[in-house]
Amino acid sequence: MSEAAASPAPRPVRSGAVLMTIAQVVTALGGFLTTIVVARILGAEGLGAYTVALSLLLILGAIGSLGLENGIAWSVAGGRWSPRAAFLETQALALGLGALSMLVVLAARLAFPSAFAGMSVGVTLIAAAGLPFLISWQCSRWLAVARDRYEAFVVPPALVTVLALVLCAVGAAVDDVRGMVIGLTAAYLLTALVALADAARSRLPAEGPAGREPLRRAVGFGIRANAANALQLLNFRIDLFVLSAVVSGDELGTYATAVSVTSVMFLMPQTLAQIVFPRVAALSAAAAGHAQRALVEAKSLRHVSLLTLVSVPVVAVGMVVAIPLLFGRDFDDAIVLGLILLPGCALYGIASVLAATINGRGLPGYSLRAAAISTPVALALYAALIPTLGEVGAAIASTTSYAVNFAITAVYYHRATGDRVAPLLVPTRDEVRDLAALVRWRTGR
Repeated sequence: MSEAAASPAPRPVRSGAVLMTIAQVVTALGGFLTTIVVARILGAEGLGAYTVALSLLLILGAIGSLGLENGIAWSVAGGRWSPRAAFLETQALALGLGALSMLVVLAARLAFPSAFAGMSVGVTLIAAAGLPFLISWQCSRWLAVARDRYEAFVVPPALVTVLALVLCAVGAAVDDVRGMVIGLTAAYLLTALVALADAARSRLPAEGPAGREPLRRAVGFGIRANAANALQLLNFRIDLFVLSAVVSGDELGTYATAVSVTSVMFLMPQTLAQIVFPRVAALSAAAAGHAQRALVEAKSLRHVSLLTLVSVPVVAVGMVVAIPLLFGRDFDDAIVLGLILLPGCALYGIASVLAATINGRGLPGYSLRAAAISTPVALALYAALIPTLGEVGAAIASTTSYAVNFAITAVYYHRATGDRVAPLLVPTRDEVRDLAALVRWRTGR
């Protein structure tokens, strides 16, 4: 059977955008509800522990995966790697990399016990046990999107969030923080099993390059792209660990609430970035695809700018109303922290789309340079402001570092594409019509 016959027919970008948007909404809503449930059952201190445990998975998952998911998407979308070979080889690596990442978590817990929100060594290891499963389902889903199988791409993050909502709530009610962490790890395990089963049923084609060379190229690309992603995630999450070392558990939980609420600003930008990256990679590999690539890049920036302009006031008003109502009056301070974080979060979301284009063009080194410059700035701000200003200092440092990251990424976007970012952030009537058409298509009107 030829690869063309075995591979699924290309899906429209609009269809993929709708599916990804729905999944992102489910993921964001599930994550938000989980923070509310944990806060109501365990209080602010327990919420701080939950946020630190989740951050451990996200940070070490990004670092420990070596960017395999990025290497899969870039290689398979561009016809550089056999889908079947990519799946088998990366799943084998996922187990080993996950185990090594668990050792890193253990070493960090022993070296910096005060930064782990009061979690014992045993509880920390339970949280870290989710790392092999996280890397596994991330590899599976990025292989799926490289083949235009959007359903298989969007299910794992939505599924893990829904499972975490249920299992963390049950675990917290039964066994406090330890039970909550067990529930979180179980959610990652079950999601990995579902993703593996789906990949096995999809009849991955064997046609295409295989062996050491495509694996080496994919890992090399992944490491370069992953280094930037890992540094950016470190920038985004390390404030929680620094704050945990200098403030009470209640203050950490209040700040974690602000971080959780403002993370809704990443919802649409991440959806666009996940579509843009493999699409630009595929068009870059096609000799006649450069004009279409330029159109995709320009419109993606105008769309994310338009969505950000609409989202900022909505999220600001939503925080003022929702935080006291859903979390309780003890979390009122999270409103101020969220308003400080909001501008930086808006710019961080736009920067993710810029980075997706840079990486899709096969230039992850530019993303790495941007992250290598902005992350030390963030760490310096955290070190200077958090010990003296506590959670307010963390919010100021974070929003400033996000803005710095956006500015630097914009410079490297110009180097990668030749286009200046500022003019591309001005939405036109075409973008408004695109979004209106998308809504009408989705509702059947």
